[in-house]
Amino acid sequence: MRVSNKNITASRLTGLIILGLSLMTASLSAAEQEAKTDLRVLVDVSGSMKQNDPENLRRTALRLLIGLVPEEARVGMWSFAQYVNMQVKPGFASKAWKKNARNEADKIHSRGLFTNIEATLDKSTWDWRKPDTAWNRHLILLTDGQVDVSKDNNKNTASRDRILKELLPKLKAAGVKIHTVALSKNADHDLLRTLATESDAWYEPVETAEGLQKVFLRLFEKSTPTDNLPLDGNRFEVDKSIEDMTVLVFHAKGANATRVIRPDNSSFQHGQIPNNVAWHHDKGFDLITVHKPEAGSWSIDAEMDPDNRVQVVTNLKLRVGDIPNNILKGEALDIHAELKENEGLVSNKQILELVDVDIVSKLASATNDLSMQPAEKAGTYSVQLNGLDETGAMELTVRATGPTFRRESRHSVRVHESPLHLDISEKDGGFLITVAENQELIQSGTLGLTLSLDDETVPSAITRSDTGTWQASLGQEYAGRHFTIEATASLSGDRPFESQLHGQLPEPEAPFVDPLTIWAEEHKGEIIVQVLEMPNVLQTGTLDLKLQLPEIAELKMAETKQILQVEPHLWRLPIEPDYAETEVTIQANGHLLNGKPYQLEHKLTLPVIRQPEVSQQLESPAENQEEAPKTEAGTPVEKQGRNWLVITISLVIINALIGVGGFFAYRYWKRRDHQVDDELGEQEEHAEKTASNEPEEESISFDEEVDVIGAASASEAAPPAGDDKPGQNFAEERRPQPDTPVVDLNEVVETDVDDQDQDNGIPTLTDTADTSSEAGTPVENIDDDAVADEWAAALTESADAETEAEAPAESSDDDAVADEWAAALAESGDAETEAGAPAESSDDDAVADEWAAALAESGDAETEAEAPAESSDDDAVADEWAAALAEAESVPSGEDKK
Repeated sequence: MRVSNKNITASRLTGLIILGLSLMTASLSAAEQEAKTDLRVLVDVSGSMKQNDPENLRRTALRLLIGLVPEEARVGMWSFAQYVNMQVKPGFASKAWKKNARNEADKIHSRGLFTNIEATLDKSTWDWRKPDTAWNRHLILLTDGQVDVSKDNNKNTASRDRILKELLPKLKAAGVKIHTVALSKNADHDLLRTLATESDAWYEPVETAEGLQKVFLRLFEKSTPTDNLPLDGNRFEVDKSIEDMTVLVFHAKGANATRVIRPDNSSFQHGQIPNNVAWHHDKGFDLITVHKPEAGSWSIDAEMDPDNRVQVVTNLKLRVGDIPNNILKGEALDIHAELKENEGLVSNKQILELVDVDIVSKLASATNDLSMQPAEKAGTYSVQLNGLDETGAMELTVRATGPTFRRESRHSVRVHESPLHLDISEKDGGFLITVAENQELIQSGTLGLTLSLDDETVPSAITRSDTGTWQASLGQEYAGRHFTIEATASLSGDRPFESQLHGQLPEPEAPFVDPLTIWAEEHKGEIIVQVLEMPNVLQTGTLDLKLQLPEIAELKMAETKQILQVEPHLWRLPIEPDYAETEVTIQANGHLLNGKPYQLEHKLTLPVIRQPEVSQQLESPAENQEEAPKTEAGTPVEKQGRNWLVITISLVIINALIGVGGFFAYRYWKRRDHQVDDELGEQEEHAEKTASNEPEEESISFDEEVDVIGAASASEAAPPAGDDKPGQNFAEERRPQPDTPVVDLNEVVETDVDDQDQDNGIPTLTDTADTSSEAGTPVENIDDDAVADEWAAALTESADAETEAEAPAESSDDDAVADEWAAALAESGDAETEAGAPAESSDDDAVADEWAAALAESGDAETEAEAPAESSDDDAVADEWAAALAEAESVPSGEDKK
């Protein structure tokens, strides 16, 4: 019973509110009536849409927009590619118009050529040449490309320029807002952004066509004021003032069918609807329109979505003043709202005291709920939003709540950083100050900048150098100075903007010295690239070195390698020898100690790989033995190039030559041995014949010859005292008589032999005899002792020369000949002591036999030995001996003279 009384009281209160609002409406003037919406939709149907919208979701987005526009709105639709086609003539959105528009939306295709944006903007706004306050004019431009009217790029550029310089100013003057949607990364985003910013509209880039439905919902709400009921979960309250309501429910693919539950708990769904319900089921959404819905609590049996809407047609409306589409971070935002009934403000204080208006803002992860306070004028509310310290898209929801009704209005705002960005750089020995403007925020042509230094009162202007860029140059003399830039502009929505930018020019720096030393060298058949870093220049651990190798035709592909650090300040990288004599690039990146980035590119030409030289030189055996160790020890192994094929072939050739040479040498020496044996046999036979045929009366006394020769030999090599050899006793017995004249060996004329003669060969006895003759002592006047002295001197000089000469290893040693002679002298017992005592005489025949044996052995030895080219020939020595014997025979002995 108590509940029934409350319902009666609420009904009476609602009736009073409606009656009061009806009375207020009658007093409104025509000037206070709300402007209506005039909306034009332009859809791209060029061939590129096959890739960007393969499922033709543009059609469903258009059907959604068509279903949401109210009947009092005027709407038109165009498609464009190379040509412009008016799909639906502009008209009020009646039921007939909506039916025709849905049919035309199904004709959207992707078969057109080119993208003639200029023509579609011009033809779709042919009647918008002058402003009209009775209409809010909006354009929605959907495209995925750029201005493309011809294959001639010059014509495309000219068309784009006409859009910005001719069409855009005209549309702005007519009060047109151009909302743009870029359905591709390849679209002309700069053009679309400029069209939206300059006309204080909304620019929306879309990555995929699946998002087109919600984008069109957002653009519809920006272009057409609507009244919505708040949704709490999936529940909403319907009051008696609502004549029609349209419920928008988004659903995912494969979701359960949507059901609407009425206040009496009865429900309906698509295919089973009451007479006052129209249900449009489409891909991705359901649009349910209910005429004269029952008052009470309704609900939706479907998945919850933040973009679900309950749009109503009512005479009790909530209107929100213009909210800028783009604002700055930290900028204060003023929000104004009005509560209207039948186009007039609600002014009844009793009613307004029961109404609460608040605003909810969602930016990033922050949500703020503020209460809007009543303004001076009845039925109006306002609030100021502060502390917007985040950037991005912000959702604003304004709600009005009364005892029997609830209304809601939604808006989108994009929060940006500062519209001006300051940059200072060094250029041409001076400084370049650059200011870049955000064209989404600042209206074109409204920005003005002035620059002033800290100690100068007269500012200087900064000139515009490029689209959205302003620059000023200062000389090096201003290094370290502070400056201020004053900025004035108009933001989107004709909001004034003033700001100051402060900066300081860099202090003068010392000349920059590259901290890297880069070189390349050859090592073990590879190329080593090394980088040496100068200490205390770069921050530790920040240096990164990469080497870019070029492409070598048919061998190597171009590649990039990392240069590794091997020591605290040394980097190293081995490179294959195929890259010899090529130019490589080394990219160095790091940070200097002062924090500035270090980026430098170095060019380096790689060295040549030296190949090892293989050669053979014909030298004497002794020289080869001496030089070979030097070559092996003196040349480091790592400096020689390795060519194993050449080395292997060389070794094989050397071994073959050694084997062949050894074979022929062996055959040569075998033949030489046989020849020597034959020659020795012939010499023995000839000696025997000569000895048997030699006349005794013409021969010199052999005893005297032995005595002389023995005395000469004893003077050079006398045996030590106390030596009891038998040969010595025999010599003493053969010592000459006192009356025999003894020649002092010291009186013999010495033979002069220079160093060159010693090097060329051993002097012969003939040379000695000639030298004695030149001294003035004739050979024929010398007695037997003198002849013996001559013989001894010749033998001594010959032995010395042979000893000094260097015989090769393979020849017979002359020392062996000298040993044979000494042995023969020792046996003969005629060698004299170092004191010069004469040897004793012995039997002439025995001595002769000994001499013959010694000569025979000496001849055999000299015959078998091969003398070197530079030593004296043994055959020549034998001839000298024969000549000396012949001369001795011709000299008469001392006894014969007597």
